[in-house]
Amino acid sequence: MTHAFGMCGIDGNRQLPPQEGRRVMYPQPPFWADLAPTLRQKIAASTPATLFLALLTTAPNADGLGEVELVVEGYRRVPFPWVHMNGSYDVNPHPLSIVLPQPSGAVTHVGLYDDLGELRFYGRILFMRHDWTPAREFDFLDHKVRMKRIRQ
Repeated sequence: MTHAFGMCGIDGNRQLPPQEGRRVMYPQPPFWADLAPTLRQKIAASTPATLFLALLTTAPNADGLGEVELVVEGYRRVPFPWVHMNGSYDVNPHPLSIVLPQPSGAVTHVGLYDDLGELRFYGRILFMRHDWTPAREFDFLDHKVRMKRIRQ
C-alpha cells in the first residue's frame, strides 16, 4: 500500500518490516497530524479547554475505544493549548515536543485526552523522512496538529 509520504507496511503500519535482510526505517521529526474526533467528542457540547497530547502505539476502534498509549519510563502527556484556525479545524498555536528517555519505533498515532483521561481526538502521525533509528523526540511545529471541528 502506498501513502503520500512513503510506504505503509503490514496492517497499515508506517514502518516497513525487514525484507531480505534489509533494516527497518522509522519516521523522523518534524511530525504533524490531522485528528478525528472520537464518539465521546462528537456527542459532547464543546471541546474541553484543557487537553493533553499523548503518543499512541495502537489507534482506537471506530467508537474511540481500545487505543494503546506508549508505556515508557519517563514519558508523560504534555499540555495541548489550542486555538481556532478556521471553520473546520482547531490547531496548536505553538510548537510541541515530547522527548522520550529512549527511542521508540512503536509510536504510530497521537491522541488528545481531557482532564479525566478520556480520549477526545486521535490520528496517525504524518512525516516526510525516514531514518535507520527510531525517533526519541516527537516534535510538532505550530499549527501542525489539527483537530477536526464538529459542526453543531
